[in-house]
Amino acid sequence: STLKRKEDLESISRVPVFGFIPHVDAAKADFVTREDSRGQGAEAFRALRTSLSLSESGRKARIITVTSSVTGEGKTFLSLNLAIANAQAGKRVLIIDADMHKHRLSSVLNESGPSVVGLSNLLAEDVRLEERPSVVTFADLPLYFLPRGPLAPNPGELLSGPMTAPLLKELLGRFDLIIIDAPPVLSVSDARILAGVPDMAFLVAVRLLLTDKRQLKMTMEALRTVNARIIGTIMNYADVTSSSSYGYGYGYKYYAYGYGNKALSEGKKAPWWKRLIHKAS
Repeated sequence: STLKRKEDLESISRVPVFGFIPHVDAAKADFVTREDSRGQGAEAFRALRTSLSLSESGRKARIITVTSSVTGEGKTFLSLNLAIANAQAGKRVLIIDADMHKHRLSSVLNESGPSVVGLSNLLAEDVRLEERPSVVTFADLPLYFLPRGPLAPNPGELLSGPMTAPLLKELLGRFDLIIIDAPPVLSVSDARILAGVPDMAFLVAVRLLLTDKRQLKMTMEALRTVNARIIGTIMNYADVTSSSSYGYGYGYKYYAYGYGNKALSEGKKAPWWKRLIHKAS
């Protein structure tokens, strides 16, 4: 019942697949675009950045919320490295931790804890934006970070309150691109609440062999119910090889699970027509 092919993802989501991100070294995963700039992971994020910039929907999107169906599909990893890739291209980028339940992004960037001023303070009007010092994630990149802030007892009410849209509008005047790491759609309502923000676009993260097809369908339906503008999906943990037709870089290719060189050489999992081609060759 899990996603195994690009075609399954396109059929269920009915939006383009903008990127295929391979499994990367766990030690470099959080900052793979920066720490392994010549690796397949970094190349995949650069290709994702290019795909978004060349598509009409992606080119127009200046506020992008990255979400998923459930936890464990890599939305935080995708949000952070997509932000880094765009900052490396010269854009002034702000990444916001809007997952007020898990706040993994704030933890990764060492900006978590009850004393850290962040999004929850701004939405509750405890501080003004001018009083919130910008956190520069990397000194040599035009990349800025707005942490979650103190844990709020009512994160959904904060996001649906009157301050969210004006805050993001003001931030748009300061940055070229805003990327929001939001909670999974099927876990809480927070991501769906953000659909009401003007000019908001959504990218849905899925993970090969983990994302359940039924859950993905429920996620897309839930977002469309609130008129969310879903511009595309990103497949995480995709297999990268040089043997197939789904390419996103010089020498880097994507293939659906079980359809790579090994399957062809063993003559097993590949479709009948691929087995026939293999036998003939």
